[in-house]
Amino acid sequence: MPWLARCGQWGRVMRLTGSNPDWTQAPPWALWWTCDQDGEAFWYECRPRLGAKMWFRVGGRARLADAVNPHCVNWRKAVQRYPQKISDRPGRRGE
Repeated sequence: MPWLARCGQWGRVMRLTGSNPDWTQAPPWALWWTCDQDGEAFWYECRPRLGAKMWFRVGGRARLADAVNPHCVNWRKAVQRYPQKISDRPGRRGE
């Protein structure tokens, strides 16, 4: 069942289902989504690298995903690529 997560930094609410991101809320440049050990979710432009307690930006941009996911139990596997062709991503040109 979907749950609501609130990010205190901006006070926005984003609907998530388990550890799945809502890609309609992603910045146009975002191609990856992760959830860290503490439940913070992030958007990334380039595939991030897994660290001891969090995911790290290896290039490109990164931004907090406006949500904290306390149910992100298996955070090491909580990395997702944009589910469609990159050229279909709104706001991006074909790559």
